Formats: sequence, C-alpha cells, structure tokens
Amino acid sequence: MEQLFFELIRVALGSQDTLSRVPSSKEWKQLYDMSKKQSLVGICFAGLQKLFNLDHQEPSTNNPQSDSTQNPELITQNLNEDLYYKWMGMSAKIQHRNDVVNRQCVELQKRLREDGFRSCILKGQGVAKWYKETLPTSLKGRSSDRDKEDDDTLCKSPLKGEDLIDLSKFRQSGDIDVWVEGSREEILAYINKICPTEEVGELHAQFHVFKNTEVEVHFTPSILSNKKANKRLQEWFEGMKEGAFGNENERACGHENENENSLSLTHNQEPITHNQEPRIHNQDPITKAPKTTAGAEGFIVPSIEFNLVFLLLHIFRHYLYEGVGMRQLMDYYFVLRHSDVSPREEAMRVLCNLKVDSFAGALMDVLHTIFGLEEEYMLCTPDKKRGKRLLDIVLEGGNFGHSTEKYKITGWDKPLSRLSRYLRRNWYMVWDYPGEVLSHMVGKVVK
Repeated sequence: MEQLFFELIRVALGSQDTLSRVPSSKEWKQLYDMSKKQSLVGICFAGLQKLFNLDHQEPSTNNPQSDSTQNPELITQNLNEDLYYKWMGMSAKIQHRNDVVNRQCVELQKRLREDGFRSCILKGQGVAKWYKETLPTSLKGRSSDRDKEDDDTLCKSPLKGEDLIDLSKFRQSGDIDVWVEGSREEILAYINKICPTEEVGELHAQFHVFKNTEVEVHFTPSILSNKKANKRLQEWFEGMKEGAFGNENERACGHENENENSLSLTHNQEPITHNQEPRIHNQDPITKAPKTTAGAEGFIVPSIEFNLVFLLLHIFRHYLYEGVGMRQLMDYYFVLRHSDVSPREEAMRVLCNLKVDSFAGALMDVLHTIFGLEEEYMLCTPDKKRGKRLLDIVLEGGNFGHSTEKYKITGWDKPLSRLSRYLRRNWYMVWDYPGEVLSHMVGKVVK
C-alpha cells in the first residue's frame, strides 16, 4: 500500500505517468487517509487529476486503442464518487487557504519593513514558489452541473489559454515563519508593543497579528544542540543575511491593500503601526552572498543556496526531537530539483562542517524512495541504512509526528520519564548522530 501511495505522489510530481495497478475502492480510501496523515491531500489530488486525464483522454487517430471505452482497466474506475468530491473539496479549500496566507505574508512584511525591520519568509509559503509543475486538468466523465463552479475554481490556471495548474497552490499551508533582522531583545520589545506575548522560545516568539494564522517571528532560522556546531551555524546565518533579506531596492510587494483577507486582526489587537523609531540598516549588499528572491506572490524568501542548508537542518531537528512528515521532505525535493551543481556542492561543504552530512545521506535515500529523486540532483551518496530508519519515522508519525503519541515527549513528563521516552525512540540515533543527540540529551531532556 505504501508503494502505491508513493506512486500517486510521483504521478503528481510528474516523475511517473500512472500507477502500477488499479486500486480497489478500499485502497482509494486508504490513499486518501495516507495523504491526509502526511498533509499531502492537495498534492495527491493533483496526481488523481492526472490519472483522470489519462483514463478519459480523447482517442488518438494513430492509436484507436486509447479510447477509454475500449480499455476496461481504468486506473480510477474503483474510486467512489463521494470520496472524489470530498478530496476535491479539500483541495479547493487548500487553494483558498494558500491565497489568504500569501496575502498575509505580503502584509506582514510590508508592515515590518515600514517599522524598520528587514525580514524574509521561511519554510512553508517561502518554499511553495519552487513547486513548479504544470498539470493538465481534463476531467471528462467526472464533471457535473452541481460541481462546475468548484471545478472552475480548482482548475484555474496562471497561464492564459492553457488548462494547467500550479502545484504550489496544492501545498498545504501552515503557520507563517518569518526571520526578522535584529537582536532577540529588540525583536521582543517590538512584538510586545503590538501584541504582548509570553510564548517565547529559543528560536522564535509568537506574534498574534492575524486572527486565523499563527505567526512565528524567528530570532534565528535554526539552532543545533551541539555547541561547536551551533556556533558555526550561527556564523553561517550571519554571513547569509544579505542573501536572505536583500536590500530595500529589491523588494516587491504584490497584493497590497487587497480586501478582506489582507490583515485579519483579533478583536483586542490594533493594526501594526509606526509606533517606534525605524532602525537604520546598511543598504550596501554583500556581493558574495546569494541574492534574495522576491516570491511570485510578492514577498521576500531566501535563496536556494540558503534553503539547501536551512531546510535540511529543519528536517533534521524535527526528525530527532518531534517527528517529520512527507510535506517537509517534498519541500526539500523541489529545492533540490531547482538547484545547480555548484550550490549543492557548497551546501554539502557547510553540512559537513556542521557534522550533519550523515543525515544528508539518509535524506537522499528517502527522497529517492518516495519521490524518485534522480542521482544527478542529490547532495551525496544515499545512506540506505539510516534512510530506512528515517522512512519508518516518517510513515509512522505523519506530518510533524502528530499521528503518533508513542514516544512524544511533553513538558508534563517527569525528567526520568522524558529520558526513558527519548531513549526508546532514539536509541539508534545516538549511534547515527552522536554529537547532536547526546548534546540535546544533556541540555534538554535531563534538565
């Protein structure tokens, strides 16, 4: 069943044309449940649309056997209609949600910039721009009058005259992660002037400016538990700032001042305003740092060079301490597919310096197993042994490990209980990644 799920994902990504066999009605339900568990409902529906197109394509004059009426083995023939419309409805909601969050990213960055803070959108919406895949959407035999409006909304195309879909619209969005330039104290002072919060961690603080979307303001993009490696990482982030934030002349803000969803504040909050003196930034770009990218939706996101390192570390930390799902792995797949040889080589040099190169090998193996990543796009040689262990965690826990409570560590557990849970889940990780895991045990679990 897992293999069939991987095949459906590959169909959506364009690395496979069809499934290896016809799923039963029960198996289609399982595929939907698996896509929901991994937060890939929209992406998998995009694959389903491709399969419909294949099943119901017009007969070719050169190949009359392509007529669907002469082919009893239609891949989608056992898909229940109610499940199909449920799947389609969820995907339409994902598209709408992406539109809302994209506009919120634009508004958030605009206000931060006006108040003197440079920023960039990390992860989530900051990665969706790399989901570049065009998708035919001919759904002959499945449309009906009652769903014509839904079909038109779902299948809207960014290209005039073409029946295509941008896969970035099908990526399931979450909260907004924004890296803001400035010291921890300076950023917290700014946040507390607008929306006072006690939700402050090592990496970020909650910024409650939107009613239905969480915003995490990062003091730094990521950290490592190993002190020596973390010092190197923070120095690398410092050197990449200009490549992440860019200078003010490179900024682009689309969707500004758009209607009701541009900024939805909670009832006890005031809009972000100029309530402090603007901070002064050096506007001279560092030529050695990769330039920032203005996302298609009009907000600033880091470069591929930055994401090749940062996203892998994000996956690594979630794998060790919380759980990681296929949505995060897919983000990295698309970044790799859009990267060149030189940035991949530089990323691998940085990862080796941070002592996480062994995890890169595990990740390459899983990306090949699930998405069919080709060797030419890999950072390094796949590590099948570590990759198998990573894949087991991904399949068991789902998105961010939310689908299992088996080894979850919470703040309510007593120290010895936390240590026991941690060791039962991660005993082999001590051998795979000793520097990071042992440092985390000393610094977090026993504390």
